[in-house]
Amino acid sequence: MTARQMKESMERFHATNQPAASLLRDAAEGIPVSSNQDNMDYYNSLQTSFASRYVVCQQADFALARTFCLENPNAKHGRRMGAA
Repeated sequence: MTARQMKESMERFHATNQPAASLLRDAAEGIPVSSNQDNMDYYNSLQTSFASRYVVCQQADFALARTFCLENPNAKHGRRMGAA
């Protein structure tokens, strides 16, 4: 790989990594993050995947949690820690 190719590769990586780095920085600093519907569904599905007993919804709309559990039956009881 030439120096020019490496520089181009690093620039592509930086552009790809920037949104994730920004999100993590804002979360660490307690700054609210603006999200679209797809992002919110993703974040909420992460919460569902880590739930061990309850999923809470202020509007009592559990459609996303039900869909997530149907599509991911192994996640139905939350993620479990284990030792090999």
